[in-house]
Amino acid sequence: MALGHFSWREVRARPMRVLLTFLSIAIGVAAVVAVLLSISTTRQAQRDMLRAISGKADLEVIADSARGFPLKLLKDIRATPGVEVAIPSLKRFAKLFHGEINARAQVVGIDPRIDQLVRDYEITEGTQLQKFGEIVLDASFARSLTIRVGDEIKLLAGGGLKPYTVIGLATPSGSTAVSLGSAAYLILPDAEASFGSQSMIDEAQLIITAEADVQAVESALKTVLPEGVTVRPPRTRSQMAEETMFATENGLHMAIAFAVLIAIFIIYNTFQMAVGERRRQLGILRAIGATRRQVGWMILRESLWISILASLAGCALGVYGAGFLTQVTQKLMQVELPGVTLTVLPFVVAIAVGVGVSLLGAILPARRASSVQPLEAIRALDIAHNAEVIAITRPMSVVAFITGGGLLALALTGKLPLGGDVTAVIFLLLGFVLTIPSILTPLAGVIARGLRPWLGVEAELAQKQLTRHLGRSALTIGVLFVAISASTGMAGNI
Repeated sequence: MALGHFSWREVRARPMRVLLTFLSIAIGVAAVVAVLLSISTTRQAQRDMLRAISGKADLEVIADSARGFPLKLLKDIRATPGVEVAIPSLKRFAKLFHGEINARAQVVGIDPRIDQLVRDYEITEGTQLQKFGEIVLDASFARSLTIRVGDEIKLLAGGGLKPYTVIGLATPSGSTAVSLGSAAYLILPDAEASFGSQSMIDEAQLIITAEADVQAVESALKTVLPEGVTVRPPRTRSQMAEETMFATENGLHMAIAFAVLIAIFIIYNTFQMAVGERRRQLGILRAIGATRRQVGWMILRESLWISILASLAGCALGVYGAGFLTQVTQKLMQVELPGVTLTVLPFVVAIAVGVGVSLLGAILPARRASSVQPLEAIRALDIAHNAEVIAITRPMSVVAFITGGGLLALALTGKLPLGGDVTAVIFLLLGFVLTIPSILTPLAGVIARGLRPWLGVEAELAQKQLTRHLGRSALTIGVLFVAISASTGMAGNI
């Protein structure tokens, strides 16, 4: 039996409902595409930035505490056989002021005579550092603050508020023009005075001679260095990029999860309503020979076509969104990022998510549609299934709370990979939503009694309408709950 024209008639009869489903899928797909493309672009920029900052050292000596280690220790490090050069630096954060503009800057105290042996940048405007009171800024960072060579700025650090003259702008070397970040360079003694570090440095980057074995030099240095000072190979740039980008990526992944979760709720609610309103039509189809499988497939096919079209629209919207996210990331992180590079994987993943979410949201309504009995539907009976909804959601909410709580505990103790807390939050949100059917009836009664003096009988009618279909009401409340949670959480993250 050909049932396609029944689906098409339903689409034409309720275009706004179909549009709501279409947009929920398209927005979810767009979020996936935009975030994956943006993360890919930002990760590559971070790798290039860290390559510029961390440079070409074979080993690095760092302090185990935030206080640093004595500069005089550099003499013993340089005297170790196999060490060709040891380049000290002091890295701290300070507040930079330029007129009415202020920004957080990473101040790096360097020895300008040898620093570029390990850090791959060049002075593209002005000159390199020579004396106290001079500062070199990352070119992109300076442009974002409308600072030019020759301008006067002030730094607020541990040693107080001090004025500096911008004598140069630094730009990464090589073909990829990626910002060094919010970097400001001072000569090392000036940085020590600015932060009051009292001849303490944070790290020394070592270049090992060509004939020396790096591991042997590392072992020799471990016997020289005092407790609280560590020598190690430089962290892999991918690891550094992962750590640097964790907060940003975690927030973006949570945005995807929320968008997909909301889409599932909206699609499920939409198809549940559609099945409830089409019970008479479905019953007649069953009475004239349509099988349960045909009726169920009709609902799933509607979902499939809508999801395919919405996913294609979402991919196009996601490309625009990726450009927007990249611009926002540039402003938040005060770095200059390359343009968005389009790859196939984000689109494949997004379309799979769009179609999968749509089918997941429609599968239960399709099952319900296939179970409609011809005589029951012809009589136009409207069964709320409240007891069945509570019986299903109550144990599921317990499982969701236990799973979410367990995953969150593992994430907080570092036993899950970065981003594992996102999954925990999603399970906890699901637990709250699944609890709504069990508490909605008594809660609505309390609210109705409180509103009765002002609304009268309308409050009582509203209560009965709200509790007539617990599943549908819970989904509507759940969508609002997740949307408000997502908005609040993302605002806090940003």
